[in-house]
Amino acid sequence: MLGCSYGQGWLYGKPMKEDDAIAWLIQHRNATAATIEPLPRSA
Repeated sequence: MLGCSYGQGWLYGKPMKEDDAIAWLIQHRNATAATIEPLPRSA
């Protein structure tokens, strides 16, 4: 479990058509990643 009792997976989105992906990137070009705080390690 890599030292973590919480989920190890990734979240995946539905595949987009190329035109939709380009439009999404243009709309979100100024977005920033959310700060992620580490979860406490299990004993």
